[in-house]
Amino acid sequence: MTPAPDSPELVLACFKCIFGNASPDFYSYANRLAIQKISYFLKAAGLAFNERHFGWYIKGPYSASVASLAYHCMEKPDLNPAELTDGQIKRLDALRELVTQDGKASVDLIELYGSLEFMLVEERVSKEEAVERFLGRKPWFGQAQVEKALHDLLALRQTA
Repeated sequence: MTPAPDSPELVLACFKCIFGNASPDFYSYANRLAIQKISYFLKAAGLAFNERHFGWYIKGPYSASVASLAYHCMEKPDLNPAELTDGQIKRLDALRELVTQDGKASVDLIELYGSLEFMLVEERVSKEEAVERFLGRKPWFGQAQVEKALHDLLALRQTA
């Protein structure tokens, strides 16, 4: 199957794959933060959003063009999600498994994994440097939590 082009429908499909059938409110800061990291997670795997530029922002990878796509979702309340490819579903299912806590996706964990992925891919740092940089930028996370997330992320990257 050919991947759906970057679109509000793709953003909606990605959000729903992680959060279930909840209607996304992209006026919510937490949801905007989550969709940025989810989108970057697919870009890092080469599965979507490949033409979108992501840079580092306060809470990790950010793309103004992905933010624009998310806002378009809010302007079209009857929008249907795009059909995801098998590769996209597999990658998002793996992310959902990593970020699910107490039966629901955690925006904090999405931030953690998305930010670590950005450091590894875009900043090309070693595992040790990734932990050090991450804690320097986001000291509210604990070192053990970051090291576990990095271990889980590297294991996921080997199976993908």
